[in-house]
Amino acid sequence: MSRTRRRALEIECMEEKVLLSAGFHDPARHILARRPRHINTNGVLRGSLVGSASLNGFTATSFTVVGRMGSLGLARGSFALADPFIPVGGRLNLSGSTLTLIGPKGAIELGIAGSTSNVYRYKIVAGSGHFSDVASAGMLVIKPVHGTNEYAMRLQTHG
Repeated sequence: MSRTRRRALEIECMEEKVLLSAGFHDPARHILARRPRHINTNGVLRGSLVGSASLNGFTATSFTVVGRMGSLGLARGSFALADPFIPVGGRLNLSGSTLTLIGPKGAIELGIAGSTSNVYRYKIVAGSGHFSDVASAGMLVIKPVHGTNEYAMRLQTHG
């Protein structure tokens, strides 16, 4: 007497398979093609603080910037300040903040590292449009424009 065995439906995972059709001869080539492109982030920005003053200092509600920046071209954007309070006689602290810049071909977001002076290190943490696969790091120097709520910034790419 012969026994028939019922087969269950099996689904095979394709993630670890190598496609052998034309154009996919070397799977590593496609992984390497996704390496981030380095871009030029050299530039000059001018920023304007808006907020409210008190006896203890100034609390920023927005910090918008505009200027020209390397590969991004004419750019505008804003800081998301980690510490929006500037004490009387103190300075603006960009440590832990992010700067989002929008240009004609896309946008980038810079993560700002901590600093005890007016010189900060930054790196690109996100991008969109033409800048979705970019990487860059550098230094940002910020100086107040005397007698105003404005700041001048110079960005310099490293590497």
